[in-house]
Amino acid sequence: MRKYIIFLFLLFSFTSFGLSLEGSLLNDSNVDSIRNNVNSSFWRKLSYGIGYEGGWCAPGRDLAEETPPFTFNFPPRSYWVNGAFGELSYPLNGKKISIGVGYSWWPELTNTVGLSLYIPNEDPKTGYAYVTTSNWDLSTTLLYLQFHINSSFFIGGCMNYCVASTKEHLNHHNSNIYTKDTTAYVQRKCIGGGIFCGWEGSSMFGTSRLKPYLKLQLGWAREYENNSPWEWNDKLTVTMGGIFLGLKFEIGG
Repeated sequence: MRKYIIFLFLLFSFTSFGLSLEGSLLNDSNVDSIRNNVNSSFWRKLSYGIGYEGGWCAPGRDLAEETPPFTFNFPPRSYWVNGAFGELSYPLNGKKISIGVGYSWWPELTNTVGLSLYIPNEDPKTGYAYVTTSNWDLSTTLLYLQFHINSSFFIGGCMNYCVASTKEHLNHHNSNIYTKDTTAYVQRKCIGGGIFCGWEGSSMFGTSRLKPYLKLQLGWAREYENNSPWEWNDKLTVTMGGIFLGLKFEIGG
């Protein structure tokens, strides 16, 4: 009798252990399944976008158009800016959040005032020297965060890193004789930020994911470093405000 009781006890113990182990494995399997579903759901909701934009941008006072004394240009001169970008977007509480990186470039800025530097001689009677700038060329790399308030309107902010390349000329003026002695190729590195808002249109060509948009932007970048051979007190400030038109192509989501 005692053997049967021991046998039944062992049978019950092993059965209970087996059922417990099976339940544990099933729970682990369910957890893994839920995790996989959550992960796959996240990646399915994520969308990828690339695009191009172009717009009219006024580069600011330091790079304004050169004008005769006592004259003022209105409206101020603006330049066409080209840009390309890539972004990731994810739906959030009925809205959409996007993070992206972009690159913009100006064509060569001609007929600009630029920066100038006065260098006095020890003896003012012997003349003076000054440095002028020309052939400005600007490019900007930016990182931005964007929120879609609804299906069409969006707002956002960005960080700007700008590189301004130029020629700098050392000019001497002695006894009414003007000479240009030295020319240096200089890069000025600038950093800043900006805000923007805009309106995104519906998909073009039926079911395609190609969308046009209009963007208004305010931004700036301030010089923090240069490789000029001369010591400058003035620092370059580039204004990056303007009106932009663009096209964006999305996949996923």
